[in-house]
Amino acid sequence: IVSLFGPSIGPDTPATLELDDAGRVSSRLSEIRVLFNAMPAPLLYVSKNQINAVVPFGVAGLSQVTIQIERNGASDMPPLQTTVVESAPGVFLGPSGAAAINQDGTINSKEHPAARHSIVSIFLTGAGLMEPVPADGAVPKLPYAKPVLPVSIDGGAEILYAGDAPGLVEGVVQINFRLPKLAGDGLTPLQIQIGNYGDSGLPQIWIH
Repeated sequence: IVSLFGPSIGPDTPATLELDDAGRVSSRLSEIRVLFNAMPAPLLYVSKNQINAVVPFGVAGLSQVTIQIERNGASDMPPLQTTVVESAPGVFLGPSGAAAINQDGTINSKEHPAARHSIVSIFLTGAGLMEPVPADGAVPKLPYAKPVLPVSIDGGAEILYAGDAPGLVEGVVQINFRLPKLAGDGLTPLQIQIGNYGDSGLPQIWIH
């Protein structure tokens, strides 16, 4: 998932995702489209100065991609060229750290820390190519797709599951992992690696 920013790139009235006739997140929202090498991207949010989109899986294997924003069918804005990497993991954040769910179903926070050796679920984007390759904009169905690249969390955490996040759009990945018995105490950083790339933001969860 990427966010594009710029003056007057979208509609004056913000809009959030819509599902098309196939039940997928639509690539057209308020007459806005975003194309990656002519491949339409599912759109999650559009506003006057910001667009959130899901990068099409078809960019996998490319070194560069051209991004074009269309308004009302016209490409009146200059295209943007950017580099493509195999992964760019980014954990979604909440008010007090990573957007994480504890084993007991509570949202991880200072008031509800995860117990050592318990299971925690986190959610991220930028995992790269998935297998089997999902349809752009689809809501995951069994069998769930999983990242092709290896997934790891430093510090001895055991990865129990890494793959589609049920009920969310393809492009969001859920990781379930077991904390080590000797995990730290308090707000603790997670060093997540997918392939050769990690989350430079060092997301944190609460542990006790």
